[in-house]
Amino acid sequence: MNGGNNPNAWFAPWVSDSILGLLVPIVIYFLLKGKGIKTWALLITYSAIGTFDYANGLAAQWHYPMAEETASGTLVFGSLSFTLIIQFIVVMLLFRKEAMNHFFEINQ
Repeated sequence: MNGGNNPNAWFAPWVSDSILGLLVPIVIYFLLKGKGIKTWALLITYSAIGTFDYANGLAAQWHYPMAEETASGTLVFGSLSFTLIIQFIVVMLLFRKEAMNHFFEINQ
């Protein structure tokens, strides 16, 4: 990348990883601060962007494989696939009635 070993296609996934990483303290702050629809929407948005980021990484690895000196293709595909599945499960769990009731403070 930029004259290094990895293809330039990896620039976007790495930038989005950095941005998501920098946003973690903000997400944790709002999660600990309280409940509500805004907190739930923030978690949904953050998780959906994370899911897209993992999918973008898989596409980058498929079309422009990372240099073997950095990581093997098996490691990249395996780790990205695993975390994509976990992130997708998180998004689906946030849409469950119990989770929504927790954040919307609905007692039934």
